[in-house]
Amino acid sequence: MSHSDDSPPLLDPPQISGLLFPHMWSQWCSDAQTLLSGIPSELAAESSSSVAPQPLLLVFERWLLLLKVRGGLMHLRAYRP
Repeated sequence: MSHSDDSPPLLDPPQISGLLFPHMWSQWCSDAQTLLSGIPSELAAESSSSVAPQPLLLVFERWLLLLKVRGGLMHLRAYRP
């Protein structure tokens, strides 16, 4: 694929990481706070129901995914061609 003169230059991996990291970090911190505040109340309510609430599970899954993305972004920041 050729790069034409009127198209914007491509970003290198550290630049991409720098653009994505702040949003990812903010969402990860928000999810961590949600989990830290939601888990104790859910553990207390566990005796009344054997099924975990879906919203908290979704937040936990996103938190784990963002943790994995964070690791990938850290590798991109360290990338040197």
